[in-house]
Amino acid sequence: MKITPAHLELLSQQLSSEEAAKRTRTLVIGGEALLAENLALWREFAPATRLINEYGPTETTVGCCIHEVRPVDPKTGPVAIGRPIANTQLYVLDGNLQPVPAA
Repeated sequence: MKITPAHLELLSQQLSSEEAAKRTRTLVIGGEALLAENLALWREFAPATRLINEYGPTETTVGCCIHEVRPVDPKTGPVAIGRPIANTQLYVLDGNLQPVPAA
């Protein structure tokens, strides 16, 4: 299922932990910044569900990089935007338009 973080938060409020565990095998989340807090229900009660943060230019709805959330990832704060998809290069810049090193 592909969903925005805002919609994921609403869905998480509507489902019980048992319902979340049976919903989907993969959630591809994109369209706005994703916080780890928005994944709490899924990480705790549906650990088999793949959680993928997809990032790309919103204007064209193109995903150009992904990060699959792992159990060892932080439980709070922003989720990484990940690495480029195949045959793609990314240049992430800071506020001064300087390249940011890969994390």
